[in-house]
Amino acid sequence: IKLYFSLNQEYHKLPKNKENVAKSTEVMKKIKNLSEKIDKNSISLEIIWREIIHFYCYQDFKAFEKEFSPKVMLSIFSKYTGPGQAFEIIDGDNIKLAQKFMTEGVENRHKKIFVLSVLGPQSSGKSTLLNYLFGCQFAASSGRCTKGIYGTLFDIQIGDYDGLLILDTEGLFSPEKDDPEYDRKIVLFCMAVCHLVLINVKGDINKSMEDVMGISLAVLNELKVKKVPSPTIFFVLNQNSDPNIDNHLLVFNQILSRITQGNCLGDMVKMDQDNLAVIPNAFIDKTIYSKGNIQWMTLYPSDSFGYECSKVYQMIIGLSLIHI
Repeated sequence: IKLYFSLNQEYHKLPKNKENVAKSTEVMKKIKNLSEKIDKNSISLEIIWREIIHFYCYQDFKAFEKEFSPKVMLSIFSKYTGPGQAFEIIDGDNIKLAQKFMTEGVENRHKKIFVLSVLGPQSSGKSTLLNYLFGCQFAASSGRCTKGIYGTLFDIQIGDYDGLLILDTEGLFSPEKDDPEYDRKIVLFCMAVCHLVLINVKGDINKSMEDVMGISLAVLNELKVKKVPSPTIFFVLNQNSDPNIDNHLLVFNQILSRITQGNCLGDMVKMDQDNLAVIPNAFIDKTIYSKGNIQWMTLYPSDSFGYECSKVYQMIIGLSLIHI
């Protein structure tokens, strides 16, 4: 696993130019091989739940009416998906949604649910952002990332809504998968089921943001054609040192103009200070010991990150009230 992390870091640090194509391909091949080995030798709670859900959807319960009945399963699922607890919604290995079980499991607790999700490139801080904003417990690390789509349920009471479902998605444009169709399916699912979608990009507005915007606008247009209600879009520039939103708005609108030139997508996303936020790094390096050539450093939570997240939270609440 340590080798997997170091190879990931090496791949992302390689300059993206013609001279490094062969090196990038070689490193990526190693990453894919290691990823497959790790997956084959890993067992998690999600694997157990996949088996239980399969049993629930396809097996005959007559022989297990008391010990393992559907009612008992749904009761266990309700406890497992307590406030803030992350659970798998779309199986990232097989791209499957256990619709029957998920529908009945959620309806067992809530009548009407507000759905919010986050989209963005791999390792852009999506899980950490949701954890800070809503007190979720999504796994967050610098190497092994979210696979598929995970969710967490909260009890709320706002208008007719009595539940809040937050979706944490697998990173788009993952070099391990290198599958544009898979990315499109993730985006399409979120855009189709969500009231509010956060598009999270690491650092400055760059090619990654342009790619995410391109695929998102195409999916939004598809939903509009099929008369599916479109979600509200909120953009987050994560791990960014420039707090001046006006600087980012100028660049963003240039990209938006480029993407929408010659098509009818321009009216689908309005970009202003009400749906764009800039936040710094969640953690900062601090030296805890220094003597001569020896220097020990550790990561500390950033106060400014928490402060900016609180402002983002207020903006999100304001946008959410539009749907209530």
